[in-house]
Amino acid sequence: MALIAAIGVILRLVVIARATLSGDEAYSAAVAQSPLIDVIVAGLRYDVHPPLYYLQLHVWALFGDGDGWLLLNSFAWAVAGGVSLFWVIDRLHGRAAAIATLAVFAVLPLQVWFAGFLRMYAMTSLIAFWLYYWGERAVAARGRDTRVLAVFAALAVAMNLTHGSGFLVSGIVMLFALVRLLRLRDVAWGRLVLATLPIALSACYSLVIGALRETVGQSTIDLTALGQNLTIVTFGMGAPWQAIIGAVLVGPFLLIGLFASDSGPVMRWLVILPLLALVIVSVLVKPILTYRSAGLFTPFLVIGLGLLAAELAKGPATVRQVGAAALLAVLLLGAVNQAAQARREDFGTFARAWAASALPSEVLYTDDLGTNFLGVVRYLPGARLDSILDVQRPTEPEWRKVAAMIGPDVTQAINLLGKGDRTAWDKGTVARWYDRDEAARLARPYGLFNASPRDCTLPGFRASVIARDGDLTLWRCTPSAPSR
Repeated sequence: MALIAAIGVILRLVVIARATLSGDEAYSAAVAQSPLIDVIVAGLRYDVHPPLYYLQLHVWALFGDGDGWLLLNSFAWAVAGGVSLFWVIDRLHGRAAAIATLAVFAVLPLQVWFAGFLRMYAMTSLIAFWLYYWGERAVAARGRDTRVLAVFAALAVAMNLTHGSGFLVSGIVMLFALVRLLRLRDVAWGRLVLATLPIALSACYSLVIGALRETVGQSTIDLTALGQNLTIVTFGMGAPWQAIIGAVLVGPFLLIGLFASDSGPVMRWLVILPLLALVIVSVLVKPILTYRSAGLFTPFLVIGLGLLAAELAKGPATVRQVGAAALLAVLLLGAVNQAAQARREDFGTFARAWAASALPSEVLYTDDLGTNFLGVVRYLPGARLDSILDVQRPTEPEWRKVAAMIGPDVTQAINLLGKGDRTAWDKGTVARWYDRDEAARLARPYGLFNASPRDCTLPGFRASVIARDGDLTLWRCTPSAPSR
């Protein structure tokens, strides 16, 4: 068991051993390092996710703001998740199942990645493990143990307030418990109904915010994209032939769910059903299916595969034991491949490139994603943001209406509209949006950092690439005519 734990820890430390943040991680860092009230307001202004993850990261950031320290937050959640998982499965299914499940957790590629990813997924995994445990306790007690129901409700509320799709996780665990309680007699339905009230109320935040926000995800029944998401969830982002592997995986998943005795119910209710629900919601209601939202259910995939491995290993036939070993070996290969993946879209690389090439007083415009602005500003010398709300794009009309309703004093106190659309650094300024009118009027060289194949898109300017990494490009836009 010590070897299993050591392998899991080493793989996760390898993922953490990187220089800078990328993508949404820059947003997480900027929110965490903002004043407490701004952490709440930023969620309302920009995010689809509730504030619980950012609040705990804000407390963590009080003790340090470097990349390594912030990433250790996810690592700490992952380690706590591994310890919790072993304890939970040991109590519910026995020591052999606990060891097998911990082995799967140690090498499941997406869980390895979550431990070095500055987002809420390591935290939601820990909550999911405990939700599973207290859900099983609630069923065993037939809903009669008030303390068990209170703990389960508190964990479900925490899940709902950590991720925008967290209510799907808590809801599916509640459904798993409900279908079994319906077969029992003498169930305390009144207590169960009372326990669901705070869970339902806490889900309203994400439901309302999600209805108002634009979301990202698969919006059609695209078998190729579905196969890719399924492959990433199981074998990690670096897996080859993702669409093909994903299609092949459907069969084994269904077979396990239908015929395996120990792991079947978990796979059926907590893995297969949620993935189907994500597809249905994405196609019929709002696009939310990505490998990240599907990754919310990897804690139950860990439990399901762990119980399967334990089931195979205890069989009399050698072929079963070989099957269990093969399952773990394939996941280990995926985890090593995941940990070895090169860091893409490294904001530090772009910041260093711009610092080396920028002209005095030159403006760098950022386009497409707010994270691009936050990421590059984090690493430019002399740049500083005291709050994520200080620099904002031109405010949308609906938020100006909100500001008018609450009055100027409150608007300023909660920093609702910010203090401008750009910030300074040692050699110039960085703007949070691409002000094409300003760039055309000044007719001077400027930089553009975006996630688009387009370059400057202004007549009379020629573009050259300063740096490119993944989907992001840093451009230098120079007027064809002499600058004024």
